Amino acid sequence: MKVIGCMVVFNDEATLGSAIQSCIGFIDKLVIVDGAWKGVDAGSPKSMDNTRSIIRSVQKIWPMKVHAIFNDEYWESQDAKREAYLVGEEEDLYFVLDGDERLFCGAEWLRLVENCYLDETAFNAVIWNKGAPCVLHPRVYRRFSYYKFPEAKRTLPIVIEHLSYWRSLYRELVRRRATVT
Repeated sequence: MKVIGCMVVFNDEATLGSAIQSCIGFIDKLVIVDGAWKGVDAGSPKSMDNTRSIIRSVQKIWPMKVHAIFNDEYWESQDAKREAYLVGEEEDLYFVLDGDERLFCGAEWLRLVENCYLDETAFNAVIWNKGAPCVLHPRVYRRFSYYKFPEAKRTLPIVIEHLSYWRSLYRELVRRRATVT
């Protein structure tokens, strides 16, 4: 059984490096899926910042571990984009992390759950937003269960920090730097 990290990204240049670095040591494979889906006012179906360059750089460092899926057309839906990272075997464990999130703590539980709770198909993780209440959200799946989006009955002591508020701060810093120089 492998632990496969699954990451969907779109214009995540500001947070992607931190997201990858937070999980790469705890997983066997990382599948990163880039692109926007239909119905989202994105301006382009593919990332327009340096997201793809960052992914390619990471692939050079870990060529056997990091797999990228670049779509130059809009994905049909968010579900279609997420299903693209289901590349392993049925018994594999999938850990879902977005490009604007970071594995904060509890990664060792990804290995422990491999051989425990075999009757469980989905597990919650704690999503932590600075300045907002924590929420529980399914983030660890066995492959055969992912399509059914089962309700998770058990919460693992895994904490994921949501970094999206940093994105707006980063853009503001870049804007200010551009006006100063």
